[in-house]
Amino acid sequence: MNKRFVTMLSILLSLAYIGTACGSRVEPTPTTDPNAIMTEVAQTVAAEITQAALLTPSPTATLAPTPTVPALPTQDLTALPTVPTVAVTAPVSNSTVATAPVSTGDNAAWVADVTVPDGEVYYANESFKKVWKVKNTGSTTWTTDYVLVNIDDNNWGEDVKIPLTTSVAPGAEINLSVTLRAPNSLGEHFSRWFLMNPNSQVFGEELYVYITVGTEEEKTPTPAG
Repeated sequence: MNKRFVTMLSILLSLAYIGTACGSRVEPTPTTDPNAIMTEVAQTVAAEITQAALLTPSPTATLAPTPTVPALPTQDLTALPTVPTVAVTAPVSNSTVATAPVSTGDNAAWVADVTVPDGEVYYANESFKKVWKVKNTGSTTWTTDYVLVNIDDNNWGEDVKIPLTTSVAPGAEINLSVTLRAPNSLGEHFSRWFLMNPNSQVFGEELYVYITVGTEEEKTPTPAG
């Protein structure tokens, strides 16, 4: 664009010079103002530059791609592992499974199963006697107002409350017994008992009976050979 401007300006100045130099004039010709010519040329060039700029397309800005957030995988809830149901298990042989709240001074500990070891097999409705050896580990004397009480409604024909027949001093041991009848249904069965003081408070370690009601083949040992 600058070269074109210079060329046009040179032509106009040349024409103006030739007109003034050649021939005599009868009437004086108005003098051409070089500054006006340069202004006109500049305006023309500026107009052409503006037009060219309008016709030239502007470069399109390229936007950075928007990052795509990865989708979270869909979890199949039906495939989740099922929480296993905790089964209630039988008491462990020759061990207590519960301790009753201790009242002031009263406490008891299981010592041994004198009769009916855990899992002993009986016929349905067969009568038997369970005997526990228990120690008075408290600071009070058990009188005949103390009782042995069933706590699970499995008293199997025995009274729910059985009074002690003698006093038991602290540190002494006693054999406590219940006469029971095996249930009608086959399988494992449990009966749970505690000592209870005259204020109807149970205390000490749990005493339980654990038997199996079986058939004649299960109860009678098979002869060797």
